[in-house]
Amino acid sequence: MTSRIMARELDLSVLEAETILQELREILLDLEPEVGTEPDN
Repeated sequence: MTSRIMARELDLSVLEAETILQELREILLDLEPEVGTEPDN
């Protein structure tokens, strides 16, 4: 999901959406470190 789509769908600013997505990514990397090293399919 891109920050623009998220912002539109949740009625947020793009900056807010981008911040949320970055924080979620950090949480996911803490839980599953190998996720960040796998190439996108």
